[in-house]
Amino acid sequence: MVAREGGNYFLAALTAALNLAPAATFGAFDAGTLISAPVCGLRAVRALRSTRSNDRKPLKAIFSPLATFATTISSNAARKSPASFWVDSVFAAMALISSLLFTIWTLLVHGDHQVRRYRCHCYRVFTPNGGFPAFFPFFMFGAILSALGKIGVSQSLKEREMRTVDRDRLRALIERESALYVETHPGSQQISLRADHLLGRVPMTWMNKWAGGFPIALATAHGCTITDVDGNRYVDFALGDTGAMAGHSPAATIAAVKERLEVSGGITTMLTTDKAEFVAANLTKRFSATQWSFTLSATDANRFSCRLARQVTGRPKVLVFNYSYHGSVDETFVALDNQGKPRSRPGNVGPAVDPTTTTKVVEFNDGEALRAALAPQDVAVVLLEPALTNIGIVLPTPEFLRTVQEACAATGTLLLVDETHTFSLGYGGAVQYYDLEPDLVVIGKAIGGGIPCGAYGVTQELAMRIAEIAASGADIVDVGGVGGTLAGYALSLDAMAATLGEVLTEAAFEKMIGLATTFTEAVEAAFVHFDAPFSVTQLGARAEYRFTRPSPTSGGEAHRAEDEELDTYFHLYLANRGILITPFHNMALMCPDTTEHDVDRHTEVFTQALAELFQ
Repeated sequence: MVAREGGNYFLAALTAALNLAPAATFGAFDAGTLISAPVCGLRAVRALRSTRSNDRKPLKAIFSPLATFATTISSNAARKSPASFWVDSVFAAMALISSLLFTIWTLLVHGDHQVRRYRCHCYRVFTPNGGFPAFFPFFMFGAILSALGKIGVSQSLKEREMRTVDRDRLRALIERESALYVETHPGSQQISLRADHLLGRVPMTWMNKWAGGFPIALATAHGCTITDVDGNRYVDFALGDTGAMAGHSPAATIAAVKERLEVSGGITTMLTTDKAEFVAANLTKRFSATQWSFTLSATDANRFSCRLARQVTGRPKVLVFNYSYHGSVDETFVALDNQGKPRSRPGNVGPAVDPTTTTKVVEFNDGEALRAALAPQDVAVVLLEPALTNIGIVLPTPEFLRTVQEACAATGTLLLVDETHTFSLGYGGAVQYYDLEPDLVVIGKAIGGGIPCGAYGVTQELAMRIAEIAASGADIVDVGGVGGTLAGYALSLDAMAATLGEVLTEAAFEKMIGLATTFTEAVEAAFVHFDAPFSVTQLGARAEYRFTRPSPTSGGEAHRAEDEELDTYFHLYLANRGILITPFHNMALMCPDTTEHDVDRHTEVFTQALAELFQ
């Protein structure tokens, strides 16, 4: 460890020196140059040291500060010496050398097993004088690393121009796929046509989000395989939008449910069982919160948590991030408009009050905006999805999550981590993966293997504060707004105990994340092959493609990148060939029953869809 730390800082110093060389050559020293050079090296080291074994982007963590610093150095040189090809070319060579040293060091330190999963990321370095030659937009060492066999798919050294989508062709393909969908799903269509007493002709209105004009009607579902009423079979990557992350009808969960239904009895009794403490202890092991209470959904868990946070802190507001999702909690339906002003989220149905009066909203990954919003100390709790998941996947920067925790601690604001979707990051979700220390944790959907349930956990310190407000008159045992008749019902506790204890294990997550990595790499390879202006992002066992490149870094960017026509085309094309992804966006989730063959089948069909789109 000591030797490695020494190597870290030696390379940091070497990187700084190499990056200073162009400035020294052309007499371009100034305070900014002298300060930013060592900072660049130290940031790169810090990013490397914080990289986890299944982090998707360690090389990006290396190159990002270097690319940023590249612009700083070049700007300094441009201000103090004549703009010329040679100034920029010498700088480019130095930047490449320093980046290559870090690349080689990463391969040596982290080993082939870790690094082989990862792909370099494209960076353009621009200068104010426009002195770089046309070939300079580059894919950082992609060709070199590919030749070394350390990385799966790489682009050529020169970044190719992305192709544009022919919208007329796209609409023609949608028309063709829509007709094929109707032709191959007559039974599902008839069920929809006969549903005269269902609002929207579906059991729950969200089901109308499926492409094709009517949803597929289910016949059977086991593992990751679905069969519809017309006999069509599907590899299911939607998995109930995370509700079936354990797979459809996992054997251990079914056995526990059958025992409750057929032997022990008592689906719901308003009594505790011996499974309650087991589930709470398992959740504590995963998510660090020590005291747990159960609900019927993550929405309820978030709602109850907001109430408790306001009561404990005496503060009136909550804070959410733009286009984050925390269920149907009234306070969370607020977003930023195009001018960055808070507003009720578009489409918000019948809000009791203007949510901007109860809630502050800032962009994800904007630490300065968060600090400013929390400064008045009127926010009771920050609701955080550690990565946005319902507007496509938007990953956090390491600095951002650190800022969130620091800003909350500095202002006495509670931090709630909503793990409902980010649980896909592993056995301990985002809390373990990002080493977070929240005051509250919310989880739902997946932990019951498909049986409705949810939970919220609090730290020991917060549990004591809740006990104090209860002693002073806050009603948390009757009709004070926290809890529900069916919450923590016996059947749900049995299902959670079996699912957490026997299905969503550490070994299961290792397999699922490995398959998601294979899925992601194959999708990226297809995008590169067709020069498609699309991107794919992985979050543990889930991955999602977006029809923009590069991947968005905020909720606002992700919202503006939505493309309904492309969504419709790919959903229909995949469904017509036996592949389901989540209807709300383009998410694919792995479960313990997913196989390499299932992933390969998606790759085959998805590549065909791209080929037809860009032929």
